[in-house]
Amino acid sequence: MPKVEIIKQDIIVLHPENISEDDSYFHFASQDGTTYRIKKNRVSAIELIKNNLGKAVRLNYGSYMETEYIHAVDLVADELPDAVKPAIDMNPPQAHPVQPSGQEVGMWWKQLGDDLRSGHIDKSMPQGKLLRAAYFAQMFSVLNIKIEKGG
Repeated sequence: MPKVEIIKQDIIVLHPENISEDDSYFHFASQDGTTYRIKKNRVSAIELIKNNLGKAVRLNYGSYMETEYIHAVDLVADELPDAVKPAIDMNPPQAHPVQPSGQEVGMWWKQLGDDLRSGHIDKSMPQGKLLRAAYFAQMFSVLNIKIEKGG
């Protein structure tokens, strides 16, 4: 495997709570609210991030087909330059959950429809009636179907 050329380095202070994962990426944030992502196959870098939340790390970027990516993560010693030291923020940024992809949302809507049709969700119960109504309302809005009361 050829040696990866490090094209850029950033020193950040990891946010103590704002981490999440999806199928391909591990997402994390710095204390200033900037979000980053790293491929899940970089297991050692992800473990270093998980074990050092709230601490400073160096992100080493490589380039693949003219696209920057985080190649490696190093823990930075306790002594940081003044320009990098985190300011104490009395209102830290709130954790933002990763938004599901359109494909994933579609998959869950299909599963809900299948469960309603198969009887796994009891349509005679109040919760079942509510789910069925929400399912059809969403389907009608996506398909641009309007039902008007006849009179």
